[in-house]
Amino acid sequence: MHFLFGQAEFRVFSFMFHSWLYSVLYSIVVFLVFSLSPISAHSAEHETLFEVAFEDGSVVTDSLIAYERSGTWYFPLSFLTDAIGLDIKVSPRLKVAEGFILNESRHFKLNLNQCMVEYGSVKSNLPLKGSQCDDVLLFENDFYISQKYFETWFPLQFKIDLIRLKIIISSNEKLPYQLQKERELQAERILSSQSKFDPGYPKETLRNNWFEGPFVDTQSLFSNHLTRNDLTVGNELLGLDSITSLSFLDRKLGKWRLELGRKDTEGKLLGPLHAREVQLYDIGFPNLPLISNGKNIRGLLVSSYPLNALSLFGNQEFQGELLSGWEVELYHNELLIGRQVSDGTGRYSFKDVELNYGKNDFQLIFYGPQGQRKEEFQSYQIDSDLIRPQGRDFRLALGDLGHSNLYLAQIDQSITKHITARTGIARLNWLQNPNPKSYAYLGLSGFNKYFLISGLGAFNQENGKAWQLEMRMPFMKASLGAKYTQLYNFKSELFNPDEDLMKKEQISFNLNHILFSHPSMRLSWEITRNLFVDDSLITSLTQRTVTHLGRLLFNHDILYDLGNPSSVSGKFDLHFIPGFSVYRIGMSYGFGGIKVFDSEIQTKFSEKFSGTGGFKYFPGSNLKQASVSLSRQFKSFLLGCEGSGNSNAEYTVGLLLNMSLAWDPHQSELHIESETQARYGAASVQVFIDENYNGKYDPGEKVLSGIGLIVNQREEDLLTDENGGAYLNHLSPYVPTDIALSLRTIENPILEPSKNGVRIIPRPGKTNFVEFPVNAVGEIDGIIEISNGEIRKKDIPILLEKVQTQEKMKTVLTDHEGLFWINSIQVGEYFLSVDPDFLQKHRLSSTPSMRKIIIPKEGSFESGNGFVLKKY
Repeated sequence: MHFLFGQAEFRVFSFMFHSWLYSVLYSIVVFLVFSLSPISAHSAEHETLFEVAFEDGSVVTDSLIAYERSGTWYFPLSFLTDAIGLDIKVSPRLKVAEGFILNESRHFKLNLNQCMVEYGSVKSNLPLKGSQCDDVLLFENDFYISQKYFETWFPLQFKIDLIRLKIIISSNEKLPYQLQKERELQAERILSSQSKFDPGYPKETLRNNWFEGPFVDTQSLFSNHLTRNDLTVGNELLGLDSITSLSFLDRKLGKWRLELGRKDTEGKLLGPLHAREVQLYDIGFPNLPLISNGKNIRGLLVSSYPLNALSLFGNQEFQGELLSGWEVELYHNELLIGRQVSDGTGRYSFKDVELNYGKNDFQLIFYGPQGQRKEEFQSYQIDSDLIRPQGRDFRLALGDLGHSNLYLAQIDQSITKHITARTGIARLNWLQNPNPKSYAYLGLSGFNKYFLISGLGAFNQENGKAWQLEMRMPFMKASLGAKYTQLYNFKSELFNPDEDLMKKEQISFNLNHILFSHPSMRLSWEITRNLFVDDSLITSLTQRTVTHLGRLLFNHDILYDLGNPSSVSGKFDLHFIPGFSVYRIGMSYGFGGIKVFDSEIQTKFSEKFSGTGGFKYFPGSNLKQASVSLSRQFKSFLLGCEGSGNSNAEYTVGLLLNMSLAWDPHQSELHIESETQARYGAASVQVFIDENYNGKYDPGEKVLSGIGLIVNQREEDLLTDENGGAYLNHLSPYVPTDIALSLRTIENPILEPSKNGVRIIPRPGKTNFVEFPVNAVGEIDGIIEISNGEIRKKDIPILLEKVQTQEKMKTVLTDHEGLFWINSIQVGEYFLSVDPDFLQKHRLSSTPSMRKIIIPKEGSFESGNGFVLKKY
């Protein structure tokens, strides 16, 4: 490697690399000893049956038998550890329990013959109580260990509620059961974000209104230096989704932003245009390959592209609102790849995030100044499925930036199953060149299961031209990419924006490689060579290492410039996430040493209290900065205090207040809480007994309280109130949301929802009204008896018909004993009979030939409706 970079460069470059049986004799002896040992017997009068759950309400088991002796509770070792996912094998016969706790390095062994316990490499003896180990009960099928030992050996704490016969388990480490639940939840969220899973529920469409809402988020800071108020309002205005962001400094309006528009996942906007997105006023001007980055301007945008369409070929941009004091982390396939802190603009932007060939799951985690946390999920599949056969998408944008009129028009047209053509024209400017310039571009993109390739050509009004060829392909656990760009007197925001020395060629190669699966480690390499018109060269090498070691996340980026003079710059972030806390250490450096060192902590002291702390050090100026905050989360608001200071004796102390309001026009209720709501949608659910079967709630109909909801196939900890209502907020806008009733919470067995569920498309600042009619239903059972002859009782068809219309409602078959059961029968009059065709075919008569069944409006169980069959 010396011959490629030289000795000095080699030093910099090298800086980038970092770095179960017993013996037969023993088994026989133990077996003989223990086989002669009596098994302890314990009276059933000491046992109690408990339900066991975690602090979050997740039920571990509802049938744990515990024993109480002299004020000490004993729990079954094998049963309980198995329930929570710990790998502990128990042999009461051998009086040995062995396994590990959470990971293989934490070996655990309990030997009751020697009254000894091993934890890793540490051994300790249990006290004796007579001839047995103290605080251990031995049963034929399990060990029962005292609560004290459970809390000593395992990361568990127990709260025993004897009134409710319930045990609440808490842990300072996440147990396998909890981790599994987290993975299931994340999978559900990602599945929801992909909008691919559809249970087939009917879709309910929102009615457009002149005005609805508002949803309001407020964040206020009152300090010794200034007063700052950030306000975000989401509502419907003139049938459009409206998001207004305002920032006040010392009561004076500072930056503000107004977003108006509509989005439709099915492309039903603007009639024959089949648009999926319309934006007004403050809009996001799209990216243009070879020409420009996206930017925020004021104007109009109309697009028929899918809402999750890629912003650039093989790349994606993530942007959105980021209030003062907030920070955001971006994870790609569960690996941390980026972090941004609010910079006063009120926005975040991760540009040109490279996508791997295949599946790309992204997670955005937002952290607030008082320990708030929220998550968003997005998913992209990079393969031949990107091209929609016979698909055509367009985008039109008009706007103004710095008193310059800008426009853009784009069209993508699929030519074959695997090839798409794209073209566009634009007039735009950029910071270094305020004079607008006109551009045009043309390109082709192709995909198959082995690679994807794109070719583009761009032209400007000064006869400048640019050509670019890009290819990407998967290889085992790696993604390989290459890009070649040729420039002929071409200037744009992306190439030669303000350089006197024009660039005429750029070549880059990149490699993304998953080195391990457990633990996860991804290495990214990119080498870029730039050739200028005077034939000078500048080569740069970028390397990223991302590692996920359980709760430890490591992200390191380094850029090495091989120019003259050469330079190096890098940064790393180390995250440690134990439970509900986040610890981070970060550093940026160069040839001259460390430029910035910073660290921070975000932690929850309890369910309500949280705090943050941070420290920054700038070695060049010897400047040190520190900050700390403490907050208390109430149901309706969050209150906190914060302070910061530096080594120059400058300080700030302040009081913070966060609050969010959402108006439900359907129930005429104001929902106030501490979590943000303005950019999310909501649903107001009404559950009632539909007595007249019209599917709508009418005055006087009985409402149902205590009914649980299932949202996106996950049961929520939310029950309907005394008015039969429930309010679902924080629903991701424009992402299908499926809502159903939890049948286990409907205690009356004769009540049944009239529909399995509904699908809604939430919109920001707007509340969907969802009615769930519940009907009283009937059930019928009976048995077939045989008077003579050898006739099988199984699979005899039983018919249920309406009296008035003779319409066949249901047909069921008997079991091997001749029993039949019909459920979910609506109120009305019915005829019940054995299928006449079956009787005729087998030369049978039925007594009676038919029964009349009446299901009253309150529902009923109609039992004992049998038939006697006889051969003739």
